[in-house]
Parts: sequence; structure tokens; C-alpha cells
Amino acid sequence: MMDFISVVHIANSIPAGGEHWGEPTVATVLQALDEPSVTDTDDSGASTTTGSPIIGPAGARLPIDPAAGHPLPVQVRTGTSWQFNDNGHMDVLDTSAQLAELRARVDHILNRIAANSRLTAAGLGTRDPAAS
Repeated sequence: MMDFISVVHIANSIPAGGEHWGEPTVATVLQALDEPSVTDTDDSGASTTTGSPIIGPAGARLPIDPAAGHPLPVQVRTGTSWQFNDNGHMDVLDTSAQLAELRARVDHILNRIAANSRLTAAGLGTRDPAAS
């Protein structure tokens, strides 16, 4: 029933005069330690548009709202189909490349953490130590 995370401070420097603790070992990578969670949030948002892409039908015969006389909002579900005019087409916004880039960014950040903290990727738990 603890409402805090205990932290062990290991100094990475000799404390200056009047300073008690010195600089912590993780000080060089503190910002980088926050980056994976921010990138995961961005990844989640990008997954939404990749999994349910933005579409732009042109020349489709969409259902009309009888009361207003305007086309009803386009709803895309499994099995949805539309009839298109002879020159009709549909464009889909493909965001999968951005999603792949975000996922590669997490690996890049973890590699930077390993380099800046002077730990190996195996030491961080991001690589199998038995792998060559």
C-alpha cells in the first residue's frame, strides 16, 4: 500500500562544495527516459488512422437524408459498399509509413539511452544477451 516509488540515488559525480549528493547517474538520460511514453501516445493516435483510414469517395452515390436533402455522413464498416459513377473513385489516406516511423523511433530512443547511460542494450533488457 505504498503511494510512491522509492529511488536509490547513486552519484555519478563528486559533489561540489556545499552540495551534498552530486549528480545522479540517470541525469544524462532523464529526458530520454520520458520519450518512449510520449512516443507510445503518438503511436496510439497514428494507429487509429492506420487501422481506420480516412477515405475520400468522389462520384459515389451516397444515401440522401430525405428531410434535409443532403447526403448522409459516410460510415465505413466491414462489408460497406458504394456505387460509383463511371468516373468515380475513392482515395485512401495511408498513414502506415508514419506509424512505422514512430515505432522505429522507440528503438532509436532506447539505443540513445543505452549509449548515453553507458549501458549495453542487453543491460537495458532491449536485446537478448545470447544473440550475436
